[in-house]
Amino acid sequence: MKFLKRNIWLVLFQIVLIASLQAQGDSELVNADSLFQETYWQAVEGKLSALRQQRNFEKLGANLLAYGDTALLKNNIPLALRFWTELGSLCEEEEVSEKVCVEGNRKLGRLYMEEGLPDRAIGYFRKVLKRSTSPQKETLLHLASGFAKVPDLDSAIYYLNTALNLPGKDPYFERKVLEKLSDLYMVSEQYGEAIACQEAILKMNPLSEKDTKEVKAITENNIGYLYHKQGDFEKALEHFEWVEDHLVEKNWVNEASLYSNMGVAWFNLNDLNKAQLYFKKAIDALDDNNRPVLEANLENLLAKVFIKNEDYYQALQYVEKAEVNARKGKDMVVMKNVYGTAAEIHQKLYDFEKSLNYLVKFLSISDSLELENRFRQQKMVEQQSLLERSEKEIQLLMAGRELQALAIRQLELEKDKLTLASQNMELEAIQQEQKMDLLEREKEIQDARILNQELEAKRARQELL
Repeated sequence: MKFLKRNIWLVLFQIVLIASLQAQGDSELVNADSLFQETYWQAVEGKLSALRQQRNFEKLGANLLAYGDTALLKNNIPLALRFWTELGSLCEEEEVSEKVCVEGNRKLGRLYMEEGLPDRAIGYFRKVLKRSTSPQKETLLHLASGFAKVPDLDSAIYYLNTALNLPGKDPYFERKVLEKLSDLYMVSEQYGEAIACQEAILKMNPLSEKDTKEVKAITENNIGYLYHKQGDFEKALEHFEWVEDHLVEKNWVNEASLYSNMGVAWFNLNDLNKAQLYFKKAIDALDDNNRPVLEANLENLLAKVFIKNEDYYQALQYVEKAEVNARKGKDMVVMKNVYGTAAEIHQKLYDFEKSLNYLVKFLSISDSLELENRFRQQKMVEQQSLLERSEKEIQLLMAGRELQALAIRQLELEKDKLTLASQNMELEAIQQEQKMDLLEREKEIQDARILNQELEAKRARQELL
């Protein structure tokens, strides 16, 4: 009801603004910079209302699409949702161009994806596929992303395979799809299929010599990582070592990450000397971007290597370095891991008091992280609830507008009935007047006949005399 009241109040303002807005031209949007926010959107309402009354649905659809973009730029998500939702309803009920309707549904899908409502986004991306007459490669990828977040990995994989089998070979797009497929297979722990996708990338036609070398380095690194996840560390190292030997440009893969993965693989193969070597190489390969956190993580891994080697004093040196860097980086997750390692080292050194202190710190951060995660999830749920509530209010507003339109049509119908009745009465009056004129003329003719008969009788009598 509050939206209906607000609409009634806006009518007064719209009457003043409609004429000036129409004078700007149908394709020109209202200049937001020259008006206050509230006044601007009231002006927009005026223009949209005028287009609704004119039943100019194509222009109305284009304006709803554009104003939704403007609202989103101003971070007014509920208003953007309102404009695009109305556009969606308009596309289902009236004749609006495919381009406008497809783009409107695509924008709604993206909006819901960004707001963490993939199940709602999926519905709009499906509408894009249904409405569009041309292949929608990116929409298939959006659908795959939506199902991956639901999560429904089987459906996500289905849409990626559908995109992969579309006609027309585009090497960049094909590689992009294969990479996404590989990621999904990895998440679902189907490592064989994930590796097959990476190997398919290796077999693709080269785009250029440099591109081929770069793609091969990246892909070999990915395959090594997948074998690493699968637990086949020897096979993983074969691919990692190939990358290490053929790395022409350092920016092709993250060197620190490569050496770190190799260190973990050697650690799991119980070759602690090589594990130390590659963890140290990883530290040397770090760049300045977020270095303290990454260095703390690697130093913590080195400490674990020395724990396994029962060299607890060396382990203690590295965990102390890790603690300093973790504090610099202010990363709570790394700090928690460092405290856990420190507690283990002091326990091995029989310093139970320090071990207990670090264990308390470890548990304290664990609780804080859990609380922070709950708070983040709560905020996300609140944002999603706000979006859903906005959608319901928009539907109520649109229903109210439909009722208003129905009432107006009813009044127009009553007016037409009254006009028709008035016209019928006027017609009956004219017909009655015509009848009276006819009777009058008939009476005049009758009188003339009687007079003529009397004259003829009088003339006959005179002739007899």
